[in-house]
Amino acid sequence: MNPSNQPDARPTREELATQLSQELIRLRNALVSLSINLKDWQFEVDQSGKLESQKIVTEALNRCKLRAPGNVGNSKAPWSPAAND
Repeated sequence: MNPSNQPDARPTREELATQLSQELIRLRNALVSLSINLKDWQFEVDQSGKLESQKIVTEALNRCKLRAPGNVGNSKAPWSPAAND
């Protein structure tokens, strides 16, 4: 119980509303910052995944690349358009 000669130490509704508004603004700013950082991180992940995929595809294509036979008189590769003439 508060004696009547001491002021009330509790904050007023206005003070509480001001404090709540300030905290909500801080929360909003933190969420915006988090969203931007997550988008940056997702971009980096997408880029590294794209580069890794390109590397895997290039290696697979290099392994499967058709080569011209060495002892055949025709020096054109079997997959070239001119080979069908």
